[in-house]
Amino acid sequence: MPSYAAPYPGETVNEYSDDNTKIRVKASVAPDKLYVRSGAGTQYSIVAKLSAGDIVTRIKRSNNTQWDIVRLNDGTTGYVFREYIEVYNVVTSLSLSKSDVSMKKGETLKLTYTIGPENAENKNVTWSSSNEGVVSVDNGNLTAKAPGEAVITLKAVETGITASCKVKVSANVE
Repeated sequence: MPSYAAPYPGETVNEYSDDNTKIRVKASVAPDKLYVRSGAGTQYSIVAKLSAGDIVTRIKRSNNTQWDIVRLNDGTTGYVFREYIEVYNVVTSLSLSKSDVSMKKGETLKLTYTIGPENAENKNVTWSSSNEGVVSVDNGNLTAKAPGEAVITLKAVETGITASCKVKVSANVE
């Protein structure tokens, strides 16, 4: 005898793999909504409706059916039919060209960055300085304003992932 309950003949046991993938409702969804259901099948009740372009998290991917389990942004969970969704690639890593920089007052420097994966769909980032009086940053362009230290931070808008560079500014001795 098996150590687990076997399904009745003709009954399908859904097997799922843990997943944490962002997915988007395909633009071609017809009719205009994708129904999130309480179970794996159209016979189950509708718990939410998603529109084309909506992004949610697939928390479990079915190994033997087309019904994946998703979590909506409000915490609601349910099942969606895989044919109507596609993977939505988000930024998972950021790196800066430098992690530690020394500058003199009045100098400028350009920091460049790399986003991973390359096919991330929303590559919007913001730049900030922990001390604008010491070093200002505008789209990666640093301007040393006064002696001191500051940390320049690059942040992916959608995921909040960050990369940083420590900057030390010394007086410009003439």
